[in-house]
Amino acid sequence: MKRGAVYIRVSNLRDDGVSPETQMEKAQLQAKLLGIDIVKVYEDLDISGRTVDKRIGFNQLIDDVKANKYDVVLVYRLDRFARNVRDFHHYMEILESHGTSLVSISQNIDTSSPTGRLLRNILIDFAQFESEMISERVKDNMIQNARRGSWNGGQKAYGMDWDEKNKQLVANENAKWVVLMFEEYAKNPGANRIRNILHRKGVLSPSGGKWWAPSTIRYILRNPIYVGKIEYAGEVIDGKHAPVVSQELFDRVQYLLSKNSELAPRTRDSRHLLSGLIKCPYCSRNLQARYNGKKRVRRYMCYTRINIGVHECRCKILDAESLENAVVSNLHSLSESGKVFDEARNTLKQIVQSLEKKQPDTERINKEKRLRKIRAAMKELFQDYYEEKIISREQFLRMNKEYLEEEKQLVSYLEEAQQVNDIYTTQVANLDLLQEQLTALKTAWPIMTFEEKKSVLRDVVQSITPYEDYVELDIFFIKLKLTPTKVTGTTLIF
Repeated sequence: MKRGAVYIRVSNLRDDGVSPETQMEKAQLQAKLLGIDIVKVYEDLDISGRTVDKRIGFNQLIDDVKANKYDVVLVYRLDRFARNVRDFHHYMEILESHGTSLVSISQNIDTSSPTGRLLRNILIDFAQFESEMISERVKDNMIQNARRGSWNGGQKAYGMDWDEKNKQLVANENAKWVVLMFEEYAKNPGANRIRNILHRKGVLSPSGGKWWAPSTIRYILRNPIYVGKIEYAGEVIDGKHAPVVSQELFDRVQYLLSKNSELAPRTRDSRHLLSGLIKCPYCSRNLQARYNGKKRVRRYMCYTRINIGVHECRCKILDAESLENAVVSNLHSLSESGKVFDEARNTLKQIVQSLEKKQPDTERINKEKRLRKIRAAMKELFQDYYEEKIISREQFLRMNKEYLEEEKQLVSYLEEAQQVNDIYTTQVANLDLLQEQLTALKTAWPIMTFEEKKSVLRDVVQSITPYEDYVELDIFFIKLKLTPTKVTGTTLIF
């Protein structure tokens, strides 16, 4: 008797009107007629068939098919199995490669026959066409719904709720904080300042956190839903709901946002030599250049500290001007110090020597000889079996397997030995190149453009890491410790 599995799926739209119970009843009857023993039933209820990611039952079925547990899979219709041509053919290949046929009960298709396979391919193409047509209709309906001023669902805007009875959006108790954001930004643009006001008032972010991200505040300020409009598919349409802020206030804020006022320091002066090189050791985010404090001093500050809150990361603030000068000065000094590079080369040599002790030359030579013998023996073995017919197939397979396993071990050993030498040669060449680059850098620095300086630094410096009372400069092979001339509670000055 054939081993069978039944797969049942009901769409979340229930557009076919066929219940799980009906699908199961039909499957049992079909199994009885075909002499199939139903071993297990897999179900995905209220789940779309367009993709398989969320279909737990389907994925379990495929895993069991791969384990060769079934001869037949029964489905009510082919579109219960898949509504996507690519997915259908992919999973049919899996079934066929494991000797499992697919039976569509209502369509009388059995893929174990050539005719069944032909009908299967025709019907699944139509299933995808139908699925795509449904998707297009849904999309068109949602666009028309938005044009009529109705909300299409999804994540609710902060300060708004959905009134199911009247079928429209309504302001909730958080709308007052939306008004505050617009009014404060209109008075004095700055998402960071608004974030601090919200924090002092104990207003939780949409995700429930204590600190608002400035990007979230800017998103709210740009959302036309607060002036009674709906935005969908690139169109902005008058909505049915009442506005939270006036059109005049909204337009004023849009004007200020368009001027990009809070990014003005970066646009006025983009000469941040170390941008992208400094990484926070605590939260692993990059430090960004900002004009900070009453005197608008240029400093490098951790992304977390800027965008989430000063209490969320203890990374030090770095005075930009003095740090950039210190980095350049140390690189110039390094170019004159042959001792540092000699020490780096000696360190590399010691590492290689320690590795070579694990793989002495005599052992490597013996391994190479043995590998040559193994390969010669494999060639002779091939001739003995295929050409001379001296040994049996069983003898050939057993001996060849032993040779292949030993060859694999020998090749792995010799590749590792060669890799050690290759790495050493490459690293020494890189050290020589780095020394040449630094020497050239010092000579050319005074006449280089800012863009050239920034580019060259990225070729030489791997990363810059600020700690509590010093900064570490990683130049690929060499680490330099930059000690500040002044340390305050939050800032390092060099």
